[in-house]
Amino acid sequence: MRPLPFRDGLKWGWINVDGGVICPAECDYASDFSEGVTFVRRGNECLLLDKSFRTVATVKEKEVYSSSQFHEGLLVLTQKDTYKDFYIDIQGRHIFDKEFDTAFDFSAGRAAVEVGEK
Repeated sequence: MRPLPFRDGLKWGWINVDGGVICPAECDYASDFSEGVTFVRRGNECLLLDKSFRTVATVKEKEVYSSSQFHEGLLVLTQKDTYKDFYIDIQGRHIFDKEFDTAFDFSAGRAAVEVGEK
């Protein structure tokens, strides 16, 4: 069973399907688990954690958020200051040298993106 995020005040943690806390609410942001990892922001750190809540990777950008999940090994993150989207892999590495106005999840090896008016 995958851990489920919950919110306690302004902090996020994880519970099991029975509602028992398995990781206390210590994160400023947390996404659902997908492909075995979750994206979290904790203080000035953006991290990818495994289901044991160990750090898998550190994301070098500090002001990012995610409203996505990993699909085909890639996650869309959004820069907080520019609102530009970019892709990272499970090791936290940028996949493309480009940022997009809008980026969507990969499916069947492809993803739709917007750049300017295109």
